Amino acid sequence: MSEKKLPVYSNFVGMEMTIFDMTLVFATKRAGENPKVGPEDVVAEVVMSPQHAKSFLQMFEKNIKEYEEAFGEINIEPSPDAEKKLTPEN
Repeated sequence: MSEKKLPVYSNFVGMEMTIFDMTLVFATKRAGENPKVGPEDVVAEVVMSPQHAKSFLQMFEKNIKEYEEAFGEINIEPSPDAEKKLTPEN
């Protein structure tokens, strides 16, 4: 009997590797918390072979390209006004 997997949200990903595998460590941090990621913040770890990781990278790049073709370029740099909008007085 398989259990239903619930989706998780992550706004941080780190990577660890050995000669045999690569591990993606997904975590969630909230604004105002200590920015250092600790074990309590980890929501998932995904371990894969280097070959699988490279295949995943190619698939991910293809999907990002398709997303941007459909919805426009993803800007990873915040606008100059973004931080001002997050201040308590606003």
